[in-house]
Amino acid sequence: VFFSTCSQVRYVYEVFCGMQPGIPLTCLHGKIKQEKRTIIYNDFVRKKSSCMLATDIAARGLDFPTVDWVIQIDAPEDVDTYVHRVGRTARHNASGRSLMLLLPTEEHSMNKTLKDRGIEVKKLTVNPKKAFSVAAQASSLLASAPEFRLLAKKAFNGYLRSLQLIPE
Repeated sequence: VFFSTCSQVRYVYEVFCGMQPGIPLTCLHGKIKQEKRTIIYNDFVRKKSSCMLATDIAARGLDFPTVDWVIQIDAPEDVDTYVHRVGRTARHNASGRSLMLLLPTEEHSMNKTLKDRGIEVKKLTVNPKKAFSVAAQASSLLASAPEFRLLAKKAFNGYLRSLQLIPE
């Protein structure tokens, strides 16, 4: 699962761990020292099922041989980044899937940019009968733990800074 910033990855990782999702979670970002990143990577590829939350540090140069889903929470900064993120799945003739979440303001330009490079995107909608919100559970964690509130503020500020850096 790709995010734009280290602070977003850390915040979502800590909150989801606090909610105990039932699947092993790990995170990988540039503020983790290289030795620890190597341990995290090796642990992730050995697991039968797991979810990694990451920045684009995991988009290039790492082989995840059995990844079958890539989710992009934040739109990539360009088509090459999109391709590298999606390239983490469907390795070695295996099939894979990718999902990119876009804000309404991002949808037209991102679709056009990808289509201009020959990448076809299919729009999906969420079945409201299958959707559920984790907002109440996350809010409860934020209310009960000051460290989560601090992480949330850092993640939000980091996300806003990342938007300023995206070329138009």
